[in-house]
Amino acid sequence: MSEGTIISLQKNIQDKNIRINELLDKIDSLEEIIMTYEDHMNDDHGNHELTNSKLLIDSKLNAKSAREYKNKIGFLRKENISLKSKIFKLEKQDVGSIIRIEEKKSPLNLLVNDLQENLNQKKKIIKDLQEKILKITKSFNKEIMTLKEELKIKIRKIEERENKLNTNKAIHKI
Repeated sequence: MSEGTIISLQKNIQDKNIRINELLDKIDSLEEIIMTYEDHMNDDHGNHELTNSKLLIDSKLNAKSAREYKNKIGFLRKENISLKSKIFKLEKQDVGSIIRIEEKKSPLNLLVNDLQENLNQKKKIIKDLQEKILKITKSFNKEIMTLKEELKIKIRKIEERENKLNTNKAIHKI
């Protein structure tokens, strides 16, 4: 496996980590918006219709963002699988490559030793990358589970708000 490929794969992994952090930041900002609207719900100043319409709009926006996050999580999983398969193919390519040695070259044993050392180094690099990928995969899976739990919580909050909104509408009709 060439160093360029390894560097490229490491860069892809770093990019994915950055993207996940951006998504987590977006989730945090949405949570702050939700908390402010919860505070508005708790402050009863007679503006029920205004508050209800804001909550309805926000619940729709939050539901849409929850769907977007689910799509992005699926994309990250596919990208992770794709990167793993690329590494597997590169690993096979390095191990399966045929090295032909011409008979005219002197100290054949030195050449074989150099090639063996080179092969051992590449195997070590591959092993290190596989360990990194495993760690990153575990990290991605933990982050995905965390995001899923946060989405479930937000969806529950949205449903609760929609129920409150429907209850408030029913009370105002009476």
